[in-house]
Amino acid sequence: MSLSALRSKRTVNDIWPVRYKRFFVLTDPQNIIGETTDGLATLTTISYLLEREAAVVVASSFGDLKGIPLSFSRGQREEAIEIFRTEGGMGYTNYFNSLPINLKAEVLKVANGCETPVDSVTLSPVEVNGAFAALSIRQKAAALHNVFPRVEFSQCSTYAFVRELTNRFPTVPVKFSPDPLNAPISQLKPGEILVLENLKFYQNEISPNHEERVAMAEVLASYCDYCVNESFATVCAVHASNTELPKILYHGAAGFSMEKELAFFLSFLAHPPRPIVVVVAGRQSSKKLRMIRSLVGKVDKILVAGALIMPFLAAKGLTTDKSFNNSERVERRRLNEAAEVEELSVPCVGFAQEIITLCEKNGVELVFPVDHVVTRRITKATEDSAAIVESIAVPSDVYAVDCSANTIALFTKCIRPCQCVFWTGTFGCTRMGYSEGTYAFARALAQQGKLSIVSGNSTACVVRQLGLTSQFSHISSGGSTCLDALQGHHLPGVEMLSDIPVAVDVRSCILADDLLRSLPLFSNCSSHQLKAVAQKFVRRVHACGDYLTYYGDKHACMWVVASGGLVARSGDTTLTLPSRYIGRGQTVGMYGFITQSFATDTIQAAEDETVTYQLTFSSLQDLFNEQSDLAAQLLQNVSETLRVMAIEEYREQSSIMNVLRRAALCSRFPTFLAIPKDWGFMEDVIQDIISGTVLSGITQICTGQTALSSPRTFSLGLGSSTSRGHMVHCLCRVVLRDLLYHKLIEYGIMPATCISSIILSPFRLRAMGMMWSDVTCKAMLDEALLLAVEMCSPIAAHGTFLVVQRRIEVLLRRKCATIVKFFLTALVDVGFGFVLFPLTFHRRTSEAISLPDLFRSSVFKRHQWKVVLLLVLRCVVHVLLNGVRRVHRFWVIKRKSESGCNLTPQRLPRVTK
Repeated sequence: MSLSALRSKRTVNDIWPVRYKRFFVLTDPQNIIGETTDGLATLTTISYLLEREAAVVVASSFGDLKGIPLSFSRGQREEAIEIFRTEGGMGYTNYFNSLPINLKAEVLKVANGCETPVDSVTLSPVEVNGAFAALSIRQKAAALHNVFPRVEFSQCSTYAFVRELTNRFPTVPVKFSPDPLNAPISQLKPGEILVLENLKFYQNEISPNHEERVAMAEVLASYCDYCVNESFATVCAVHASNTELPKILYHGAAGFSMEKELAFFLSFLAHPPRPIVVVVAGRQSSKKLRMIRSLVGKVDKILVAGALIMPFLAAKGLTTDKSFNNSERVERRRLNEAAEVEELSVPCVGFAQEIITLCEKNGVELVFPVDHVVTRRITKATEDSAAIVESIAVPSDVYAVDCSANTIALFTKCIRPCQCVFWTGTFGCTRMGYSEGTYAFARALAQQGKLSIVSGNSTACVVRQLGLTSQFSHISSGGSTCLDALQGHHLPGVEMLSDIPVAVDVRSCILADDLLRSLPLFSNCSSHQLKAVAQKFVRRVHACGDYLTYYGDKHACMWVVASGGLVARSGDTTLTLPSRYIGRGQTVGMYGFITQSFATDTIQAAEDETVTYQLTFSSLQDLFNEQSDLAAQLLQNVSETLRVMAIEEYREQSSIMNVLRRAALCSRFPTFLAIPKDWGFMEDVIQDIISGTVLSGITQICTGQTALSSPRTFSLGLGSSTSRGHMVHCLCRVVLRDLLYHKLIEYGIMPATCISSIILSPFRLRAMGMMWSDVTCKAMLDEALLLAVEMCSPIAAHGTFLVVQRRIEVLLRRKCATIVKFFLTALVDVGFGFVLFPLTFHRRTSEAISLPDLFRSSVFKRHQWKVVLLLVLRCVVHVLLNGVRRVHRFWVIKRKSESGCNLTPQRLPRVTK
């Protein structure tokens, strides 16, 4: 996400008054019962509130706990709570209840001591759930492990918080509510702590449905006056507790732990050390695969380990272990050709292959393990329970549970030249004792002495168990959050934190509403609306090099530059494009943040003390809710801007230069006659062959290729064998000229004419009788210059015709008829003859002839008649070729209809310029 979103967020120090207020503190379990870099800061937050006689409600949302619906009756809730308590917070029954009926039956079949007839078709879901609930905890764990060996169950209850908080605050009463949405909040007094059960006990906490999350957030909002977020691990996700609750309370503040996390990433992202290597391991999930793809282009190396490696092995055509599900799919979003966001579901193997290809294209080193520790059953690790195999030969009937020594050596070698290491996820099933690979890599990384960031609960636990906490730069419980922050992704939990109102710098008289008046988005807003919008803007100060937006991020906010400047660099690394400077009064993402489009540039501050005003999308939504008329006004402003842009685009497309450029793409000799682009080359060749054959005599006389003493010898040039040989040579040169022109015209008119002229110049000299040995560089350049003028003259004449035609149509207020266009074209071509003829006729003569004498000569008159005849001949040939095209079109449609295609002949569409 942008650095601006990390700055100036309200913290617990900014809340007043505190006394006798109830605070909802959303925590991370690692900050209470674990050990992270900022773990003690959360306890400091709680202590800060207790010292000021506040009542503290401690809540947490963690683990893979499958929640129950909020719509359950009171009896169903109490039953689920009791089962969850007896299972020690492991959530076996919750997980079982979330399975489809066929998998439930499979679990019950392998459960020891189950007497329920699971094959009965009359078995109700309630009876199936009751049968599993009646099993012992050991039977539940064994049955689920046999069916789902890769699923790891962990203790997901917050009851352990009570013991830890009691030890930390022995004089403070610590209460516990097993039902997080039915807490005895009225009994909570100032200076006391109430711990709520895991908020994920209810599926509304992480529901994709907005209304379900709001329903849970409204219950939580009744518990408190203020919301303090200390759970950095969950700010990357949209939960009821971290996004909907602050909206309802109109307040969200960062605790001391969150403040330190934000401060670290603010410092890191401003000037990240390079090269950066990211180590992504752990269980396979579509989210992690999407993260790896997003990292391409933003880091230098990506190391993949753990079960996450299996899709990549399958993509390379290698065998995978028993746990890999080849049918698993990845949900992704991308821009289609219409620049619209579309949802796609692709196989994980295909997605992994796309990542491999993308890394090769962008020069990102993608490293995989070379050996694995495998076992036939995932049980507690013993010396005889596992074996080591290479990645290229993983048997399909075993489970890959860890990485071996060769992989650790390879990974250690890869991180040695890097300045920064991000690590999230363990290399193996550490809960089952397969942790040697993870331990070895942790020790190797600690010895490197680099800027190392460890993220994720399981990874942080490994570092803590080894006693290496002090040897890492930063340890965070938020694995996904750290990677999202590294990529600059939107963090919903941080975005919902309240911004500190920043006082206007007395050295700058530029206010937000003054800047808004000049922006098209707010151009027609009233002064009252401008003030309301300006109050939502937050003033930011950036150091030189600070990142505001990364390429590919969503436009979650817009910036207006008040002083200093920004620099925008193209995110397309395959093109060399100049950087773009964004100065005072200009914006970033003015329309993109409304549509939530993706950024096409990477934006950085170009100067120290660059001042911008930032408006987030969530703030704009709140503004729309507060002022309904503002949304209509902004929509009108956007529509007006789009209308102006459409008019400008149409004017640009209908300009003389664009019309001429499109005509030149279709034909080397553009006229008022429309020529389809796919027939352009063929028509040019046919036209040149016919005109060259019919008008060859006049052409030779007018260009000086025959003796001036015999100007009357005009013929079709087909009399003698010498003439026929000369004609064949000329026709071949004509075909080559047309071929070169149509191949090069896509690069522009000038490149096409210049390059074609240079290539054709020696052949033109040879046709005039000069021997190859006599061809000099000067002669070639002179002839190339003349050829370039001859090739440009039809295009220039057509451009002049377009100007004259448009002037006449404006004066007469009606379109010109075809016969009028013909006469206009003829007049323009004759006019160009007064310029072109002296160049073509006198390029080799040494006689001094005045222009009046030259224009009175019979040769000039023949040249002008040749121009008119050439136009008439081209019109006749074009009409004939147009008939051929229609016949060809008819036979193509008829042939397709006879072959079974339901097609009907249609008229050829008119080609407009």
